[in-house]
Amino acid sequence: MTRPVRAEATALRWDHRSDQPHVITRRALRRRWRGRAASEYLGTLGWSLVAAPLAALQALAPPRIAPPAPREAIGLGISPLDHPLNDIANLLDEIGCQRVLVRFEWRRMHRWPELCAAIQHLNRPCLAVLVQDRPAVVNQRRWRAGLQRFHQLRPPQVEAVQAVQAINRLKWGCATPGEAWPLQRLAAAAQAHYAPNIPLLGSGVIDFEPLATLRSLIGNPGAVRFAAAAALLYVDRRGGPSNTQYGIFNLRRKIAALSALAAISPHCHDPALWLTEVN
Repeated sequence: MTRPVRAEATALRWDHRSDQPHVITRRALRRRWRGRAASEYLGTLGWSLVAAPLAALQALAPPRIAPPAPREAIGLGISPLDHPLNDIANLLDEIGCQRVLVRFEWRRMHRWPELCAAIQHLNRPCLAVLVQDRPAVVNQRRWRAGLQRFHQLRPPQVEAVQAVQAINRLKWGCATPGEAWPLQRLAAAAQAHYAPNIPLLGSGVIDFEPLATLRSLIGNPGAVRFAAAAALLYVDRRGGPSNTQYGIFNLRRKIAALSALAAISPHCHDPALWLTEVN
């Protein structure tokens, strides 16, 4: 099991215009947070040599899963604490959106009662994303307290939960993906206790980084068993879905690759892939 990198519990600055943390520009801080990650990178390389051929074979013959209707498959991420609730409701009605994604951010835990009231007011099926901060990564008592509070407040509209967000990006609080694994285990334990019938999704890798996805869904012996795999697939932001990454991966091939990893993962009950955020 990968041990978390010990680092100070620094609260990261938030960029309200893009609704995400600011990029960490201090090189010394980045080096300190990632200073003990070499063993995890070596583990990722080893597992990729084993699992990549299996994933490639799986991608050539993917399972036949009936796709849901677009109105059932597509939802919209909303920020009820930052925008007038009536405006959000009117816009959702205008575009006919049936489902929403709402982030439960540990940095704003004090406003969760307002957030849950907004979800109940909108009365749509909701995917709740549990968004860690750096203090919760370093001090797991803070994470446990947040999990308990979330389930105490959780409105009935929540139909699924994604445990942890963007585990492969330092600015979201995890120095390495391995730091997210204890948080996901605690989230799974809380889910089993408070809401065993609600699906728990993981691992929450952002952008197209197949090695990080492989490591978190396959090369993680202590991983929890997710109901299904969840990924945040942001593609070429200056071009179309036909643009490629790593020479061959356009959007269709990216989805096929991630779906293959989900299908061969021993930690996913359902081979379906949830793209919880896309652009």
